[in-house]
Amino acid sequence: QRMAAIVMAAVLLLAGGLAGSRLGSEFTPSLEEGDILLRVTMAPSISLTEAAATTTRVEKRLLDAFPEIKSIVTRIG
Repeated sequence: QRMAAIVMAAVLLLAGGLAGSRLGSEFTPSLEEGDILLRVTMAPSISLTEAAATTTRVEKRLLDAFPEIKSIVTRIG
């Protein structure tokens, strides 16, 4: 009986793996929205001027590195 239980467990494990590999494509469709969220955390004591300058530098580096970027939205606060 022990060998039958081991064989049955192996068969169920393989069947579950096969079913899981096929279900992944149905439950998680590929989305190509083209959006990315980048969160920059700064010290709470930073001034608004410094925060604006920092975000401007980050935006410039992103635009230089990825020419396919069409727009950037920045929120401070």
